[in-house]
Amino acid sequence: MTTLSKVLVLTFVLWIFPSLVTAQDYHRHRLPLGTRLTVNGQTYQGFAINEYQELLRMDADLKYYTNLHIVHEARSLELHVAVDELKLALGSSDNEVRLLQLERTRLTDLWSEENRLRHTAENSTSWSWLPWTLTGVLGIVTTILIIILGV
Repeated sequence: MTTLSKVLVLTFVLWIFPSLVTAQDYHRHRLPLGTRLTVNGQTYQGFAINEYQELLRMDADLKYYTNLHIVHEARSLELHVAVDELKLALGSSDNEVRLLQLERTRLTDLWSEENRLRHTAENSTSWSWLPWTLTGVLGIVTTILIIILGV
């Protein structure tokens, strides 16, 4: 499916079901108009009671969202530190896994060599004819010499 067709399908679905589209609530704070007053050459901005109440609400919102922003920044910093620590732990774990795999390979190779040597030893004949033949000949010659010499 091409990108254009995906966009068209998404647009069609959202056009048919507009309730699927939700936006962030946005409340634009506008300063109340107030009234400009000039006293002794100094210009002041004056507000009616309802405008002043709106200013107080805006100030309370500003303080609340400023504190919330500070909390979110601190949490973001904590999460960045946690991510860095997890990256270090992951690197350490990767190194440990690599070392364990090398050790497993080494032990498997040692076991294979031991197993091969054991099978070779088990499958070889345990009777060697040459030493026993020489021992027998030596025994017979010794017996004959003892009989002849009469020792």
